[in-house]
Amino acid sequence: MRPSLSRPGRARQRRVGGWCLGATLLCALLPRGAGAQAAPGDTASGTTPAEECCKELLFPLGGRIVALGRAVVADTAPDAVLFNPAGLVGLRHAFFEVHYRKLVADAQIVGISYVTRPYSFGTFALSYTLVDQGSIETAGTDPNAPTGETFRQVHEISATFATALAAGVSSGVTYRVFVANSPCNGCATGGASGTTQLIDLGLQYHPRAVRGLAFGAALVNAGIPLQIVNYEQSDRTPVRARVGATLEFMHLIQRDTTLSGTISGQLDAGGPDGMLPAVGAQVTVADVISIRGGWHAEGASAFGSLDSGATLGVGLKLQRFTLSVARALAPAVLDSESPFQVTFGMSF
Repeated sequence: MRPSLSRPGRARQRRVGGWCLGATLLCALLPRGAGAQAAPGDTASGTTPAEECCKELLFPLGGRIVALGRAVVADTAPDAVLFNPAGLVGLRHAFFEVHYRKLVADAQIVGISYVTRPYSFGTFALSYTLVDQGSIETAGTDPNAPTGETFRQVHEISATFATALAAGVSSGVTYRVFVANSPCNGCATGGASGTTQLIDLGLQYHPRAVRGLAFGAALVNAGIPLQIVNYEQSDRTPVRARVGATLEFMHLIQRDTTLSGTISGQLDAGGPDGMLPAVGAQVTVADVISIRGGWHAEGASAFGSLDSGATLGVGLKLQRFTLSVARALAPAVLDSESPFQVTFGMSF
């Protein structure tokens, strides 16, 4: 549960219109007509719309995030740098986290993030993600005689700032640099590379009238089209919108502080997959062991099927150290046979 933003000892003031603001956050960042998809070539100008680039940005990453079905847009947690930058507001310590995900064959993802201690004016974070998709032999006219080897790596560096606003509202912004590099050893062209810049925007609202309730909304991957050859062949970034809510419910059932639990719901929109709902739940015992489960609807595309369906995970906290493990029960085409995700964290 997110700590209260009010100062100790100050009387809480009931603010009129709080529920209206929460409902507004649930709709504010949904793109208009997100569920409608244009058919190829069916535009006013008769041209085919640009395809999405930078699909590596759509890989779900983070043991806690995947275990909860990715329904975490309203959560306050260190891994919010990967999902909703506004979720860093309310943290009381600095955090360092390492995420690892195995993909198909020898492809893998490694993510590193550092979240500073909260200052009076806000919280900062720095992150780096590497997507290594392995190597492929290239051949000339004779497919049985390889002439070289190419491999693709994606580097993503991001900086995040989040701050609390008035009346329980917090906001965050992430600036990201995306670099796709495909060098080729032994090829005449030497390979290809491209760079683009993106922005993530996030909001959260914690109504003080309802303990443990939070609303969240985020718009991610909004940026400059990625250009490899020329502007005419550039592709747009995979913009996505997320809205959702989280409720800490265990205090409604019993007063024993040994147990805590949350339930969450979320709606993702944008791209070829349209509207995708998700739900998640977590029960924590003595702030040490967390049992997590979730479900995320399956999209029509290969990337939309990643970590879809039911997901399970376990979290362990020992003093300053945390470990989260998650698995999607139905592996996708782009995933490995055992799609485990692991996150190691440390607070200080």
